Amino acid sequence: MKITWKCLQYKALYFLLLLPALSCTNVHFEHPVPKSGAELRSIPAGWAGTYVATPQEDDGSLFGQIFRECYRLERLGETKLLVSAELRIHEKNMPLLKKALEEEKRGGKLLDFRLSEGFVLCTIRSPQEEGQPDLIEQQYTALIKKDSWYILANTVTPFRLFDLDAGVQTEFEHKKAEIAKVEWLPGADSISAKTFRLVARHLQKGYYFNTQPEDGAKWALLYVTQPSKDNLIVKVSNLEDQNEFERRQDYFNAITPFRKTDSNKYEIDPSDEALARLLAEEHLFQTVNLARIE
Repeated sequence: MKITWKCLQYKALYFLLLLPALSCTNVHFEHPVPKSGAELRSIPAGWAGTYVATPQEDDGSLFGQIFRECYRLERLGETKLLVSAELRIHEKNMPLLKKALEEEKRGGKLLDFRLSEGFVLCTIRSPQEEGQPDLIEQQYTALIKKDSWYILANTVTPFRLFDLDAGVQTEFEHKKAEIAKVEWLPGADSISAKTFRLVARHLQKGYYFNTQPEDGAKWALLYVTQPSKDNLIVKVSNLEDQNEFERRQDYFNAITPFRKTDSNKYEIDPSDEALARLLAEEHLFQTVNLARIE
């Protein structure tokens, strides 16, 4: 994947914890799980911090080498967890970014660029209709230095808020501002919000966030464990590989029946024992590892 300026302005961080891609195959639950789990009344204090997402397999793209998806987990009191996301560049990868931009300039995609401690500034030519002069525009992304990282300022955005007291999960999506901005928030962006019913439970060392749309559809699951002080493992109820699942479907159906409802949806109603076996399968559900950096 080549680095283009569009990549630098990338704002949709479709991380498993936040917004699974629409092409995923979803596994929905008949009821909140685990059935014997206790109600989660407080967000674990040890989760708070900033993490870098570590995929189990590197896709090998240049984009993936330079930019890292990072996530901030903030406790807003004992019963609320705000998850926000951002793109960062580690200082050791800044030379890779400079090299990529130089290649874009030699290839004619960029007229020029400037890379500093505080900004990436690019000059771009956009061809117009025949007979019209090309549009020359300068675009930039501000960089915020934080320890050994550079945060791309325009990618910092809230994504989800878990509210245990209200029993609600709110999903945020960035959008263009349409009305006058608040005087005390200069440069503020706008977000839209969608709410889901939330049933949060814990059992042994596992935390289960069950969410249901307002239309009363089946439940989606987000499962979190903390194997060490500075690491979280997150699984969501989307299949990691539908082809591999179909190849082994008899095996999984022996654990609990998977009922296909359409081309990319299954429904299950596992016992707690069956659920534990499914979550223990390394490549069944989409999984991401979070390593604390702050």
